[in-house]
Amino acid sequence: MSEAAAGHTLSILLDPQRAARLGQQHARSSEIPGFGSLLDRLTERALAADSYSGLQAVIHQRVNHAYIQRLMQLAGDKNAAEPVRAQASLQLAKFRQALGE
Repeated sequence: MSEAAAGHTLSILLDPQRAARLGQQHARSSEIPGFGSLLDRLTERALAADSYSGLQAVIHQRVNHAYIQRLMQLAGDKNAAEPVRAQASLQLAKFRQALGE
């Protein structure tokens, strides 16, 4: 259930068109968070696995799984804007680095 809820939320947050609009809005006004900063925050939380234990750790793992899947889809989406794809790829690289690959 947690993975389904996370998947739904992430599909909205990581929608390619929405991501491109966030980038455009941020370019017009630095007060509006950009897509890169959204991804930075999500990745930072995802990599904070030490903060959870027990059932919370299991939920965190499932949410991370949904997040990484969405990032991979976005990075490989040929219809997404290039800056959006690049930012998704950068976040995936952060996961690879954190895993020591």
